[in-house]
Amino acid sequence: MTDEQHDADPPAGDGRDPYLEALVSAANTYGLSFDVTLHVSGVIVSGRLISGAVFFRQLAETLRGITSGADAPEGAEATREMLAGIYDAAAEVFEDQVEREQTKDSDTGGQRLGAAVAHIHLRDAAIWTPGAGGALPSGLWRGRLSHVSGWSHGALAYHE
Repeated sequence: MTDEQHDADPPAGDGRDPYLEALVSAANTYGLSFDVTLHVSGVIVSGRLISGAVFFRQLAETLRGITSGADAPEGAEATREMLAGIYDAAAEVFEDQVEREQTKDSDTGGQRLGAAVAHIHLRDAAIWTPGAGGALPSGLWRGRLSHVSGWSHGALAYHE
């Protein structure tokens, strides 16, 4: 058997796993969500796959939920709202892209899984680093697909 026959992976120029990319695209386009564990640059990241739109909406909500103390610098509230607005706009970009991709899918009989993606988004993420003695809680997490060297379905158990 030749290497070409043995390796069923389609070529990927930037190192992205095409199967993981398809799952992320399905999450972005159709709301697919499930637990996943990733190996990224020497650490393990484990959490629930979510769409980019959900990620940015939740990030905006988190920022809006932060209250400023009496000693907060002037302009902190306006800055927080400005940043939340930026994340809302990013979510809208994802939502607009989803609408376009779903229209294309209906035109082609559902033969595609959405646009190419560059990032993966997780919620309830935990990060395991060498020598840390346990998981570091992260909450929302975003990473480049081209930096993922391995992945599996399911999340690692995390206990505080």
